[in-house]
Amino acid sequence: MSERSTCSLSSKLLLLGLVLTSAKVVAESADTEYEEVIAVASFEDEVKPEQRGFSVNAVELDELLAFDKDIGQVLKSVPGIVIRTDGSVGSDLDLSINGLSGNQIRYFLDGIPMESFGSALELGDLPVTIAQDIKIYKGVVPIWLSSDALGGAINIITPGSGEDFLVASTSYGSFNTHRLSLNAQEVLEDSSTFVRVSGFHNHSDNDYDVHNVAALDSLGNVEGTRTARRFHDQYTSRMLSLGAGLTDRDWADELSIKITGASNRNNEQHPDFSINRVYGKYHTRNHTRLLSTTYRLETLDYQIVAYALKGRVSESTIDVASRTYDWDGNYEEKDPGIGELSAKTHFILTDAMHSGQFNGRYFVNDDLSIGTSLVINQLERSGRDRVNATNTQFSRQNRIQKHILALDTSYLFGKGQYSINLFAKHYRFDALINVDEVVDGEEQNVRTTPGFSKQGGGLALEMRWNDEWLGRFSFERAYRLPETAEILGDAQYVRPNPDLRSETSNNANIGLDFNYQGQNGTLTVSNNLFYRQARDFIIYNPDQVIRGLYINLNDIRAVGTELSTQYKQPTGFSVRFNLTYQDITDQSRKDRDGEENDNFGSRIPNTPYLFGSSRLGWEQYFSDSSRISAYWNTFYVKEYFLYWEGAGSRDDKNEIPKQITHDVDIEYRDASDAVSVALGITNASDAKVYDNFNIQKPGRGWSLKLSYSY
Repeated sequence: MSERSTCSLSSKLLLLGLVLTSAKVVAESADTEYEEVIAVASFEDEVKPEQRGFSVNAVELDELLAFDKDIGQVLKSVPGIVIRTDGSVGSDLDLSINGLSGNQIRYFLDGIPMESFGSALELGDLPVTIAQDIKIYKGVVPIWLSSDALGGAINIITPGSGEDFLVASTSYGSFNTHRLSLNAQEVLEDSSTFVRVSGFHNHSDNDYDVHNVAALDSLGNVEGTRTARRFHDQYTSRMLSLGAGLTDRDWADELSIKITGASNRNNEQHPDFSINRVYGKYHTRNHTRLLSTTYRLETLDYQIVAYALKGRVSESTIDVASRTYDWDGNYEEKDPGIGELSAKTHFILTDAMHSGQFNGRYFVNDDLSIGTSLVINQLERSGRDRVNATNTQFSRQNRIQKHILALDTSYLFGKGQYSINLFAKHYRFDALINVDEVVDGEEQNVRTTPGFSKQGGGLALEMRWNDEWLGRFSFERAYRLPETAEILGDAQYVRPNPDLRSETSNNANIGLDFNYQGQNGTLTVSNNLFYRQARDFIIYNPDQVIRGLYINLNDIRAVGTELSTQYKQPTGFSVRFNLTYQDITDQSRKDRDGEENDNFGSRIPNTPYLFGSSRLGWEQYFSDSSRISAYWNTFYVKEYFLYWEGAGSRDDKNEIPKQITHDVDIEYRDASDAVSVALGITNASDAKVYDNFNIQKPGRGWSLKLSYSY
């Protein structure tokens, strides 16, 4: 973007009185906002009005950076968040915020949506060392993160462009797990330019023991159960990102460009729903290439943040072994035309994406501002099968387009005690679907162009009665537009559905925070009540033997409360505790077949409803300024039923058992505050734990991590 075009655009925005909020607002006020909500015992007046009133949590990263953790592991201690996996490193991760999960939650990296970044750049891949801050918005999402988030958003914020830093680490642990990470930046003061490099490498054999595997005799008959070791669950992922730009100019606080490459290989041991079928060769691969540019400018009167991104993501599914495996790694040959799952395939699904966003804010005065945001995303999907020539899906053009326009106004009044943020969002969705279908006995190309638009909006209020008490209320009518695989299909097991509608939810939060600071320590207590009334849930309907499509069906209501508290002493002792209860019920009058729903009003099955965590900490400084820190973490999830609780006898129901696990983190940091050595022990009691029915997670594990930073 040239200086002339930038100035011209700025002038037009100022004349129109529209301008807007941006990632810069989030990034630069991240620490302040965190202090407001979680960390300190007083509320700072400098927090800007457009930041206030939202239900937001932040993670204390300072005490976590030294440990061998990824972003997903860090988030599981946040109130209201449940993270479920079906294994260890690289396994599928499902994150829920206040009862809404999956694609209903949106993820951002410095305000840039991550929904199409590919499987090598998911939460379980990203090391905690890449982040400076992490913000979790529950239910109601502000316009500077304009997206079609239904249940909330998570923004991972990396360090800014104005400082030098280096964070490098290496770790090794159980199951041959090793990780490398690097995040470094150099600012050249003479030219006000900066260069940044960041990357990671993760690998794990994931060869932990699995109990209750079927024991077979020589004829293949089940004779009971036994313990087996996973032998085909290796996972490797890697990423390298290079960036450079200009900073601290009259016409730009930042103008930068970044190129990112990532890839992974994921060996699959068994299906997500059962351990009775074993794979020995089936695996998937990902290759992601991203090119992005960012522009930021802040003056006393306005702020502008804009980004543009172009990317190409290829996901490969490889099933070419005509074998049937058992848990000992033995196999038998079978029909040469059949793979381990079904017909042999080496299908490469490629997404070419283009996206851009403009955020701006105009400050009328110190108390009043007006903002806007425009997001445009386009994705084109193509595919080819290297093995199965009859698979011609995505050989013709298929694409989706999303446009989201948002406006807001924020106002601070009552001598700074009260703030209000009013916002409106317009969603536009268009798609082009080309699919081969049998029509009148002949295979024909069927072309459809579905599209629709929706309007949503909401508000966020904040009341500061004094330095210790703060109240919040927020509401939004939100929409979630269909994802690529949901409406276009994946050419393997998901058929396209051009009639798919958007999901809708009315989200409300009421929060009360108390912060107290005394000579003996600081105490923070936060309580949040939440309500979600969601309609037209998009669910997968397996209406064919191995294939299905996504349809709109479920209406749900989620009501619950979160309580979190933290106490810190100057002596180095700290304790943190949170507990969440959520009552999520089926509000669908009709079932999948159009009949009266017998489960109307019943709690949704296979979903945790009572869970919490605690963290005890102790820190000791020595005479040479070196220190040792130790933390004991406990996680609790109450047992819950796999199927509807009202059907059949409660005594005979399958359930996911209660989970109580303990992790231990110990760190030594030298006097220079640059070198640290950390020991982590997960599941210290070696409990048998399950997030999904009969899919066991790893037992006790350990890791040792060496870090250097400045």
